[in-house]
Amino acid sequence: MSRKMPSVEVNNYTSIFTSPIFKDQNGEWYRDVGYEDSLDIIRDNFHGVRKSFVAIGYYLKHIKENELYKEGNYQNIWECAKEEFGLSQPAASNYMQMNDAFSVNGDTPLLDEKYAGFNKSQLQEMLALPDEIKEEIKPEQTVVEIRKIAREEKKVKEPSEAEIQKFYDIHAKNYDDNRSNLKELLIQYLGKGHSGGNSGGLNYQCSPRGVKIGRAEEITWAHLIKLINLYISLKVKSQPEPENIVEPDSNVDQQLPGQMSVQDYPEILPDSSPVKMVADSTQRMDDCECIYCHHVFDGREACNGNMDNSVVECPKCGKEMGVSLSIEYLCYSIN
Repeated sequence: MSRKMPSVEVNNYTSIFTSPIFKDQNGEWYRDVGYEDSLDIIRDNFHGVRKSFVAIGYYLKHIKENELYKEGNYQNIWECAKEEFGLSQPAASNYMQMNDAFSVNGDTPLLDEKYAGFNKSQLQEMLALPDEIKEEIKPEQTVVEIRKIAREEKKVKEPSEAEIQKFYDIHAKNYDDNRSNLKELLIQYLGKGHSGGNSGGLNYQCSPRGVKIGRAEEITWAHLIKLINLYISLKVKSQPEPENIVEPDSNVDQQLPGQMSVQDYPEILPDSSPVKMVADSTQRMDDCECIYCHHVFDGREACNGNMDNSVVECPKCGKEMGVSLSIEYLCYSIN
């Protein structure tokens, strides 16, 4: 049975979870809250004067870690969050990450006092930043300014396109005929041997875990393959496709004048329209890219500025897709 919560009127920015009165009562009472009380607290924070995303994230984690969702006959926290609050899995996960990053000790329903001057949109942009960079951000800085800092930080974390190209030319191009096994081949010949040094002016250091290229942080081999495939796919798309010339089949009987042809009955012909391939997901900075028609459009406008939005509609083809918001917009199929 869950503990009775103290009643405190919500009348200011900090909400009941950061109230000094609330902190002093019953110690860490929130760790003993049961399933139904957890749901009620989340609902209260969604509909409060100013919702506490940190508290929402904490109680989602609380329900998940203690498997309280089973009391509602749900299979997991994602099913519970969807049915009880209309949250998609990316949105629910984002709330939990916000709690990890911005709550007291990373595991309470209380907002850390050093972030009290920030709004949710600012903190959303700060989510992927390392702690030392977070410490330098001021509440006076706009979302656009924080996003620019995050973008620059991301550039340092990943090798540049030029560095990926050079690494590919030197170390991966020879395996083009076995691209499906490229990751295993690079691990075998570079990673396990801890290969490193300077090749063609490119500094690199390999391990079985991943590779560090230039000034960037180490990335996994899987992520390197993703970047190489992105680079190669762009090169392939830029090349004109050869024309398919179909030679007449000498074994096919020639059409006689006046003879009926199968072409006279289009309703029995198989559909010859090209099959459209749909990408599993697309990922872009600041913009959304439709997974169906690949139209690029403004992500913030499509989401109406709502960082909790989980679905967007392509303005070109009109189809809906899921969207996960962080520093980048990740679009994926919702079918």
